[in-house]
Amino acid sequence: MLLSQKDQSRLCIKAMPERKTRPIDTYDEDRLREMMIALDGPNGKAPPSWGHETPPEENNNTGRPGRNQDKVLAALEEHGELTLPEIVELVGVERDSLSVSMYRMLSAKKLERRTNSAAGNLWAIAGAPAKREQEMLDEILRHMKPGKEYTSRDIGAATRLSSNVIARRMSNMNKQGILTCRMYKKRYRWKLTAKGEQHGKFA
Repeated sequence: MLLSQKDQSRLCIKAMPERKTRPIDTYDEDRLREMMIALDGPNGKAPPSWGHETPPEENNNTGRPGRNQDKVLAALEEHGELTLPEIVELVGVERDSLSVSMYRMLSAKKLERRTNSAAGNLWAIAGAPAKREQEMLDEILRHMKPGKEYTSRDIGAATRLSSNVIARRMSNMNKQGILTCRMYKKRYRWKLTAKGEQHGKFA
């Protein structure tokens, strides 16, 4: 007798052996300790976390995000803006583990990442004042000569900063009277003013 495909599937399922699952161990700590001594001998060393929480000084796990975050926040609170290599040196945690913790804090909006070619990408506590902002402005001015017009792309090629980052800074300097601005061929052209030339000399 020919069976339909549905009936054949049912027969296959019934014919399959029943899967046996391993029962959950319900030993208490004393019983488990006795078993470990029986296996490893009386001198067998129990793991450090046995029966109590591992003290911080005994925990060398650099991937533990909570402790890393506390160290990073303490370093940034003391020093302000820092690059990742500077944080690694201050905190004493390997770079890969520290990066994971910092990007978690970035997602949680506890940290900010700021672009500054004079020092590299900077990390700071969210909302903290930009202490190295002047370094970036000085670098922009150093690449501008009196009487010559520049686009943000020109300065970006010289400083390796994003042209959008530069354009925002140039707009602020234009409001302060350090730069002039005009539109030419669909691009903003920036030029030093007399005040900007003085700033450029000291940059």
